[in-house]
Amino acid sequence: MIARTLPMTLLLPVLAACLPQDTPQPDSIPPAFQGRWGINPADCDPTRADAKGLLGIDATVLTFYESRHSLERVKEAGPDHLRATFAANGEGQAWDSEFLFDLQGDGQTLVRRDVEGAIVSDPLVYSRCT
Repeated sequence: MIARTLPMTLLLPVLAACLPQDTPQPDSIPPAFQGRWGINPADCDPTRADAKGLLGIDATVLTFYESRHSLERVKEAGPDHLRATFAANGEGQAWDSEFLFDLQGDGQTLVRRDVEGAIVSDPLVYSRCT
């Protein structure tokens, strides 16, 4: 009985090392995603008050035309991918939101998808404002 147990006890640490490890996620939105993004060129015009397709991203807040979303948790982060949850408020209401962001084209294009449970919305494509 001891002979059978000894090899397994030696094998357990090796197996544990093969399991996926939780990698810590950043507590802020990575700099590559930060900036001003517009769905169309007019959204990037700072003189326009009707830039409804403008998305501002800083280290902890997303700012849309009529809402602000404060970062709660980064769930996934990579050089070109971000998934995070936010506490949102706007127009007198508050709610939770979750977004997937993917950078394309040398970081000049941002693709946003809204996540609600298992449903992921169609993509919205933004261009970086200069």
